Amino acid sequence: MPVPAYVKHLLLSLLFVVAAVNFTRTTLNVIDSSKRLDQLRGEVLSLAEEKKRLEADLLY
Repeated sequence: MPVPAYVKHLLLSLLFVVAAVNFTRTTLNVIDSSKRLDQLRGEVLSLAEEKKRLEADLLY
């Protein structure tokens, strides 16, 4: 394989490796965000229940 073709293949390989790493990192960030969203939804539900309880206490 001539040197320019070898360099081209090497650069393309490095580009694909960098793209794969970025894709993996982005995927992990999305998963973490999804977990955080689920956690916040649970927190919102518990706060809504507490609000209802406190409003019921105020009526007495």
